[in-house]
Amino acid sequence: MTLIKKRIIQAFFILCGVGCGNLAIYSCTCELSSTRKSFKRSKFVFIGKAIDVQGNSVRFDIVKVWKGPVQKEIIVDAEPNAFTGDCGDGFAFEREEKYVVFIDNDELMTGNSCTPNFHVTPVPQSQKYDKSTEYQKTILGKLNSSLFRFWANMNPF
Repeated sequence: MTLIKKRIIQAFFILCGVGCGNLAIYSCTCELSSTRKSFKRSKFVFIGKAIDVQGNSVRFDIVKVWKGPVQKEIIVDAEPNAFTGDCGDGFAFEREEKYVVFIDNDELMTGNSCTPNFHVTPVPQSQKYDKSTEYQKTILGKLNSSLFRFWANMNPF
């Protein structure tokens, strides 16, 4: 190979490397925080019934508030992948369903797969618990505990 061909090939690879270095790459994985850390980080934690879902906006009738201002209704802007599932397991809110919602910033953005939000499903007394209903029972038990809420807010770690 001639020296000129080698230089052209080297230049090509250098330019490709520089061009690819400017691409933004986003991860579709995250580490789900413990309930305590999620509660501490959140500004608003509640159970709400999704009464209207339009675009990325969800309007909730609030059933119970564990943290944040007590109000009757809230409109939440969910992150776009909450509805499309672009990261594989986006969180889709459905009308007339109840959810436990953690909101951790001032823009009231929620709904990605990295937040501990979950659909509240009624469990008949006769039904055996599976992993999802056991998770729901555990999280709701923690959120209903005033000692847990106190400790979550006071613990610096």
